[in-house]
Amino acid sequence: MTVKRRLFLHIGLSKTGTTSIQSFLRSNQAALAAHGVSYPDLAGERSTHPALAPSLLRPNPGQEVNHEALAMEIRSGGHAPMGKAVDTPLWSGVLGRIDTADAHTAIISYENFYHRPELYRFDTLAESLAKFQITGIIYLRPQEDWIVSLYSQTIKGTPRMRLPLDRFLTQRKMNLEYSTMLDSVKKHLPIDDLLTGDFEHASSSGLLNDFMDKVGISHDLPLSTQEQTVANRSMPYWATLFLRLCNQAQIPDATFIKVRRALAGMTPESAPDLRPGLDVATPEERQGLRAAAAGDADRLQERYGVTLTRRIREPIAYRPFDKEDVEAIRRALAAKIPRSALDALDQV
Repeated sequence: MTVKRRLFLHIGLSKTGTTSIQSFLRSNQAALAAHGVSYPDLAGERSTHPALAPSLLRPNPGQEVNHEALAMEIRSGGHAPMGKAVDTPLWSGVLGRIDTADAHTAIISYENFYHRPELYRFDTLAESLAKFQITGIIYLRPQEDWIVSLYSQTIKGTPRMRLPLDRFLTQRKMNLEYSTMLDSVKKHLPIDDLLTGDFEHASSSGLLNDFMDKVGISHDLPLSTQEQTVANRSMPYWATLFLRLCNQAQIPDATFIKVRRALAGMTPESAPDLRPGLDVATPEERQGLRAAAAGDADRLQERYGVTLTRRIREPIAYRPFDKEDVEAIRRALAAKIPRSALDALDQV
């Protein structure tokens, strides 16, 4: 009986250390390959999917450390319409290189496979994937922490999102009940098994080590660790709230980039001195997220054996973001962005 190769699909969640894991795998490609583990490189190859077109906000989308191009090649709504044959040259090239390298293990990592997994046309790859034993890997974190972090990331990302958090929550409602989301992942992705991880617990003991254990990569291999330097860190709440106002005011992209970079580069000494109590989510929104988590906790434990670790935070009385905060942030930005960019913030 022929032993199948192993293929691990790292499918998310966004904001659970995916950038650290992907950068670790990319920076150690040669060392991993020497021990039979393939993390395919797409350098020099591109998908023609419109989501990967270069833009001012994202000038080099083809240089990502993840496998977004592979995901976009089979995502319906672009070049992969449902019910029609799809050309998959990127996947064919990657699977061919895995064969040529005689790798016993391959890893494909795209942090958004969990979101609407029914859109990905893995059926077009069924024949090629049949020779693999496929395992999905997903990390979960408490819904309250995860969705606020994801929202903050989306505000500063591309395309520039302007929705308030309550409407964003409505769009992501299907993802807040983790047990149902994982049911959908198992139904629509071609996985034989699904490994779930508690992000907070794994982070406290070493996220990369936890991932290596799940994939079966020996800790004795001479691998470099860049987890601390490549982490896609969240901005403070006040910075997210200010960028949301920038998006709502539709300031030019060039100005937005300058502001985003300046905010990300602020140290505690250069940051504005703001009154405590700011939060991206209102107390009511946080209470709703905690209720959603509590309602799903038993199902998540019963179906997937997961009990999530929650960080305990000291409570701070909430207050709304106001004009005084905006002016304080503008003053802090004055020394960090050109005058023309500062003037463009007049409409914020």
